[in-house]
Amino acid sequence: MKSKDEKRFQFIGNVVMIIMTVFAVADLPTVSVRMAMAIAGVLPVLIIYPFVQNNFVKGITLGGIKG
Repeated sequence: MKSKDEKRFQFIGNVVMIIMTVFAVADLPTVSVRMAMAIAGVLPVLIIYPFVQNNFVKGITLGGIKG
């Protein structure tokens, strides 16, 4: 008869195997689609940062002061 720990370990192993199978079968986007998603995620930051740069630097400076 298996102990509780052995059953728990077997259950976790089964869950990991199922997750690995699901991700192995899933169609991953091509490299060009992944690069487009990366640009879409970074572009807003690159556009907004120059306008809020002074506030960003002030916030870091104020946060670093002990008082």
